[in-house]
Amino acid sequence: MNRQQEIMRGMLLAVSIYMISLIIYYFRNEMGESIFEFFANRYVLKSLLLVLGIASIPNVILFVWFVNKNWLMRARGILTMLLVVLMFMLLLKFVV
Repeated sequence: MNRQQEIMRGMLLAVSIYMISLIIYYFRNEMGESIFEFFANRYVLKSLLLVLGIASIPNVILFVWFVNKNWLMRARGILTMLLVVLMFMLLLKFVV
């Protein structure tokens, strides 16, 4: 496989792990509200950044594992998605 395909595979894996982490966090803390209400309430309570940060932890672990396995292009895709999430979190913190 070429480099771009490996980077895209890592990015796709990072997004899917991130979504799975958010869904697990939602079901763990669900209080009879829809998933949209859950995240809207977390935004109002100023704890959405904490939720997004906790959901990023599995991707950091996956990044370290890929680097140790010498799958550097997939690790680069994971790192790219972590930086995208970081930019989104900074946008939420300082702009919105």
